[in-house]
Amino acid sequence: MGWLIQLNGNASDGVSQYPGEKCTASPNVFAGVANYTTFAPTPVNTQSVCTMSTGTGYTYSLQYQTGSSVIDLNQDGHLTVSDRSISIGSGMPSGIVITVINGIVTGYGGVAGGVFSPTLTINNSIVPLDWRIVF
Repeated sequence: MGWLIQLNGNASDGVSQYPGEKCTASPNVFAGVANYTTFAPTPVNTQSVCTMSTGTGYTYSLQYQTGSSVIDLNQDGHLTVSDRSISIGSGMPSGIVITVINGIVTGYGGVAGGVFSPTLTINNSIVPLDWRIVF
């Protein structure tokens, strides 16, 4: 049936607490983890939603079948609903790109003129398979 995370909701149900939060790029799935970025604008004043300051970018890492936390992003030793996302800085982030260079897996994204690297569940070498190995 699937799952969803209600962005721009209230924190009491375990949904996002960032007003105006929106996905900024297409998600990707790697090693059973759905990775995507969001942006939550910071209004300059409450009278006009058309004027905003820099805002904050977030990255989400979720188990692709259930939407639950898979990585202890806040590094407190426990997996909770708050481990689904983490702030990556000010500005609107790009999507996350997964690269494999010399067998090492790394993720990259851009935010506010810089590069961030999200935590991945695996970063060790990938062994390529061809038809001779499979059959």
